[in-house]
Amino acid sequence: MTSLAPFKNKLFLIIWTATLISNTGTWIHEIGANWLMISLTSSPFWIAMVQSAASLPTLFLAIPAGAFADIVDKKRYLITLQIWMFLLTSILSLLTATGSTSILSLLILTFLIGIGTALMVPVWSSITPLIVTKADLPQSIALNSMGINLARVIGPILGGVLLIYFNLEVLFALNAISFLCVIMALSYWTPNRNGATNQHSENFVSAIKNSLKYIKRESKLQHALVRALSFFIFASALWVLLPTFSSQLYTDDPKAYSLLMSFLGLGAVSAVFFTNKLRTIFKVDNLLCIASIGYATSMLLLSFLTSYIHVSVAMFTAGFCWLLFLSPLILATQEMLPNWIRARGMSFFMATYMGAMAIGGMLWGKIASYAGISNTLLIASCFLLVATVFVRNQLVGPADQEALNIP
Repeated sequence: MTSLAPFKNKLFLIIWTATLISNTGTWIHEIGANWLMISLTSSPFWIAMVQSAASLPTLFLAIPAGAFADIVDKKRYLITLQIWMFLLTSILSLLTATGSTSILSLLILTFLIGIGTALMVPVWSSITPLIVTKADLPQSIALNSMGINLARVIGPILGGVLLIYFNLEVLFALNAISFLCVIMALSYWTPNRNGATNQHSENFVSAIKNSLKYIKRESKLQHALVRALSFFIFASALWVLLPTFSSQLYTDDPKAYSLLMSFLGLGAVSAVFFTNKLRTIFKVDNLLCIASIGYATSMLLLSFLTSYIHVSVAMFTAGFCWLLFLSPLILATQEMLPNWIRARGMSFFMATYMGAMAIGGMLWGKIASYAGISNTLLIASCFLLVATVFVRNQLVGPADQEALNIP
């Protein structure tokens, strides 16, 4: 199959496999971190803060990391960050094994690991064009997306099984090992330094300035950021409240939590097979509205459903609509960005995306402490529906030709 052609490239296959293992380890880690916080406190706010602590560094670091992406030795930079995250995850595993983990230490270590992720993502997303041919690039990006969502399914299932049979420190140790897999995969890569230079020969400061100049003049990119902010700040409620939601509804059953996460991921994976077809039927802006309404409806249903089957269906639908919103918006954003600013432009998108998740996590966690989980999901779904109406005219599409020539 031509869609699997990039796998004939040994380096791509090695890095793709290592990335799948690492992403699976990350989801296993998330299951463990959320369940560890549940064992430390019943407060929805502090449980939601686990997600916020992981996402918040991206809000502040994604943009400078995007500007940094074109001027560093990518291989050494990525390996250094993998070592950083390996050490921190190992520390968390040791603290948990000795019963020394507190609410504060869990949040601090989660935040520090999040710093590594924030610094890594813009650079990591820029290496695929360096290891595959131009003809294989579209299929490579699709396979990368498939791998991310495959890990979204495999990780929670494995995490749930491990929670049942092993202590929490085992989950963190496995994530630490996954970073070593990425280090070994990167050791096979010899970057072509001739192809890594920025055609505009910018330094760090000018790269930031030119990025801001471009965004100021490119209205379609502004619209994409507004659409992302208006969706994720409300949609984050389900992600950050899910551990508490599952714990309260199914009496602290880790298997139930992991399965609900798996249904969310399975819905996202299913959307991969329909997104391209739907993009030929609907305009991107209409597709974003449909996905937003579908996701809001799922949260609305979850606010009063109790049957495990019904909740699972709603979770599957939420996952489907999540990716149905995220994938077209990312693709539209990438297509409107010229090559010289693509990494930095996407870093602004990631800062908006993860920043909204972090702020939303703190907001909805605090509201849930007073209003309860069901009422908070109901409130968030209503706000998302209203936001969808308000931003429907923020059209996302090809970049204005004038902006493409900056600087």
